[in-house]
Amino acid sequence: MTIAARVRPALVVAAVEAVVIAWAAVPAGGARAGLKPVLIVAIACAFFTAAMLLSAPGVARIDRSYARPDAGFVSRTWSSILKLPWPQGLVVASLGLEALHQSRPWHSAVLGVLMLGLLLAVHLAEASARPAVFRPHLRLLAVGVALTALSAGAAMVPALGATSGSGLLAVIAAIAAVIAAALALPL
Repeated sequence: MTIAARVRPALVVAAVEAVVIAWAAVPAGGARAGLKPVLIVAIACAFFTAAMLLSAPGVARIDRSYARPDAGFVSRTWSSILKLPWPQGLVVASLGLEALHQSRPWHSAVLGVLMLGLLLAVHLAEASARPAVFRPHLRLLAVGVALTALSAGAAMVPALGATSGSGLLAVIAAIAAVIAAALALPL
């Protein structure tokens, strides 16, 4: 596999990471204390995720036969660091950023969809696969996104002061959960 074939997916993942971090951190003005350290952790996780994708097997390696003796230690340490679950760390850090803000159900729902897209993009980049690999799971992914929107809507009902539609929304949510479980069973 050529370096260009590894760089393109890594750039796509880096762009999605930037959107996820920006979405989770905005608006920074109304956040509680602790935003900066969590933001730094999120950026570090994004950097190491991109580095992990760029150093995946198949990328041309440098001949280390003429390297200094301590270069082996550095190389092993770097490869050990890259084996850590950085994409999952980014998801946790993004959730931490979102938790530092006031409750915003639709904002959180969009962040959830963005994080799902991030994890799918990372999977595609790691596996060097096409998006068609998710075709068998498309119904389940669509139901998951619909349940995310429904849960955000249910969270907004008390904030709007509306109680008459909450019973109907609960029934719709229960039906959607049953449909999602029925779709997940064959998998």
